[in-house]
Amino acid sequence: MALIKIIPSPLSKKFNNTDGPIMQYGEDENDLGQRTVRSLGEYKRERFPNSKQGERPISFSASRKRYNLKNFITNSEELNTLVKRCNFINDMKSHYDYNRPIVSCDIFNLKDPFFNHKNLRLVLDEGYGSLDTENPLDFLLYEGVQVNNKYQIGGEVTNAALNGRAKYIIVDSTIDRDAKKTAREERKTAERLLENMSDDKKRSLALAMGLIIDADTDINLISDILDEAALDDRKMAGTNLSRQKYLTKLAEAPADELEARNYINKGFKGFIKKDRESNSYVLFGVQIGKDKQAVVNYLLNPVNNETLYRLQKAIDLND
Repeated sequence: MALIKIIPSPLSKKFNNTDGPIMQYGEDENDLGQRTVRSLGEYKRERFPNSKQGERPISFSASRKRYNLKNFITNSEELNTLVKRCNFINDMKSHYDYNRPIVSCDIFNLKDPFFNHKNLRLVLDEGYGSLDTENPLDFLLYEGVQVNNKYQIGGEVTNAALNGRAKYIIVDSTIDRDAKKTAREERKTAERLLENMSDDKKRSLALAMGLIIDADTDINLISDILDEAALDDRKMAGTNLSRQKYLTKLAEAPADELEARNYINKGFKGFIKKDRESNSYVLFGVQIGKDKQAVVNYLLNPVNNETLYRLQKAIDLND
């Protein structure tokens, strides 16, 4: 089938240094035998240097009363064939077949010699390892990995929704490839929208995004700012959107929504205030959201059109 790569989850680090980052140091020796210590920089891996981890991914489910394997929910000849090919010698001294080759297993038996064998484990170096599913032992370990919440399928670079319980990531290279393809398409979409956009629309868009505060800003500067936003795929604070996705969303929004967002941005500069006691934003004495995104959602809701209209009039009178 395939060679499966395993890496430690970025959320699984078990050590911290309260005094700051953990540093690495190396030792050099010159021709005279004199030794000097030099810094190798911050240690950023998820496990200690030269450490090994032994994991048993095939777990017993108390509720199902069987060992958890993805594609084997009961005993079968196929499973027994794989077990036999592992060439284990029964190491369970209390078992009647002790010290004999293991040729079958009982998936429903908690004390089964195969599933309790000392070699039925995954050995990792600093949290890294691999499984060759052409090998019967690795194949069965991978069967357990896929239904064990200590392991999560993900990309080596891209992991949008890491599970805090996962200690390891089972690398699926297609996830990274798909993520890169999506990133390219989203960038091209943002750039295409800007390329076909009028100067007036660019000005409205920049105001609505809060990228400028003055409607008289030079259009060349506005274009440069929007071009930068079209390339920025980092998530903005307090939201799941990047500036790139936010730009695309607003560029495709109707003109009245852009105008409304422009007023809302202005409202944060004097009308929409944070109440310390309730930790909420307040407008005209009414709590309208815990954060800025909630405020925007509230004021764009047609149910609250009257409140938005009052805000627009108040801002116009103040300008």
